[in-house]
Formats: sequence, structure tokens, C-alpha cells
Amino acid sequence: MNKYLFLMLFFVLFCCGCSTKTINKPKIKEPSFKIVTEETFTDTNECVVHVTTEATNEKGLDKVAKKVMQHYEDKGLDDVHLYIHQPDNHKGYGMLRAHTFIAYTEKGAEQVGLQAPQSYRVDMLQR
Repeated sequence: MNKYLFLMLFFVLFCCGCSTKTINKPKIKEPSFKIVTEETFTDTNECVVHVTTEATNEKGLDKVAKKVMQHYEDKGLDDVHLYIHQPDNHKGYGMLRAHTFIAYTEKGAEQVGLQAPQSYRVDMLQR
């Protein structure tokens, strides 16, 4: 009985001495985007897409490009020319922030000037 009491006391003291900290990292809001126009060219399996987003920095625009790449992945396209704009409620889309080239196939990579399929490049515009 003494042995069990000792083990229980040891366990309680051990647990009381342990502390766990929960670090609450601020959630980084993923940038959203809205497809404004989309035009597919069946003869070349290419698509031209214009989107708007509140993202303004390179990291945010890169995340938008990845999301758009995933969105069109199963559409049977070789490549996508993606134009990322700032929102403008009056004209549909506002000032151009970046031009992105997305390749899904070898042919698509060749068409948009990338080294490999399943890749993309974001060219930010300097303003």
C-alpha cells in the first residue's frame, strides 16, 4: 500500500511540476482572389486569366499564383497566362501587379518560356 501511495504522490508532484506552453501564433490570412475574366484557346491548350486580389507583396502574389495553378490543374491545359490585378470596383479589375506564367506540360513550358512542366514564374511589375 505504501508503495502505491508513494507512486501516486510522485506522479502528482511530477505532473504539477510540468508546464506546457501553448504558443499562439497569429494566423496569417491566406490571400484570396477573384477570377474576373478567363479565355481558353483550344487550338493551343492555353488559357488567359485575369484575377483580382488584395495581396500586394511578392509572397502574397506567389500564393495567389499557386492557388490559381491548382485551380486549373485538371482542366487539360498546357499553360496559363495569369494577370494579377488590384481590385477596382468600377472597371472589373484595376492596376496590374504581376504577370504569371504557369506550365502544366512540356509543351506548355516551351510555350511560356519555363524550364519544366508543373512550374510557374511570377513577374512582379515595379510601380
